[in-house]
Amino acid sequence: MGVEEIQKINNLAKELMKHQLASSSEEAYVKAELMVKGEAPKVTREDEVNRELRTLGMNMNSLYNELVKLQHEFKSFREEFSDIKRRVENMIPVQQAQQAQQAAPAERTGEREPQQPTHTETASQPSDKKQTVRPRTGDYSEKDVAVEKFFYFGNNRK
Repeated sequence: MGVEEIQKINNLAKELMKHQLASSSEEAYVKAELMVKGEAPKVTREDEVNRELRTLGMNMNSLYNELVKLQHEFKSFREEFSDIKRRVENMIPVQQAQQAQQAAPAERTGEREPQQPTHTETASQPSDKKQTVRPRTGDYSEKDVAVEKFFYFGNNRK
């Protein structure tokens, strides 16, 4: 056997393993040697079925692993959701109690003292001393705006 023939056999054995036509490297070497010598083994229906079964088995294993992974993720999401739901349910009575506590002192102080107008009420009521603000509505007269404020009529050179 020459070096070239051995290289052909090795390359063919690698191809057989790559395409899953042989289950082990020894089997691939034997099949490759028979092919190179001209005594090509006949691929039987049984060999094809076995190869397809191995491929299906590997695909099923990968799908099973993916399914298990998704089940774990779903379980963790469900636990996280129930935890968040439990926290929200615990916060609702506390928040209602705080609102009740805030409302109770406001009622008591309302009976004793008259309410003073808040900042928003004073801002919404125009006073005689303060003019109402009219931003860019066009609702102004020439007396409201002095031309000197916008144009400089002085010496341009310094």
